[in-house]
Amino acid sequence: MQRDDGLWYWAEYETFSISDEDDKYRLSVNGYRGDAGDALAAQADPVWISNGMMFSAQVSDNDLHPTYNCGFNDGWW
Repeated sequence: MQRDDGLWYWAEYETFSISDEDDKYRLSVNGYRGDAGDALAAQADPVWISNGMMFSAQVSDNDLHPTYNCGFNDGWW
């Protein structure tokens, strides 16, 4: 990917999977490699971590954010 600084970065995961409907399409990623930063797991605020989270949508608020549905406009892990 190219960031707004004009430089190119990459990210790769050894495993990437999404669970079934019964588990609300939980995202699982492991084995990060790259220089882009692990945006799916390494966050300063645990509310924004995507790895291990269920999918949120406008009608199904499954995220950890206490006052906002992260999937209100678009889907979100």
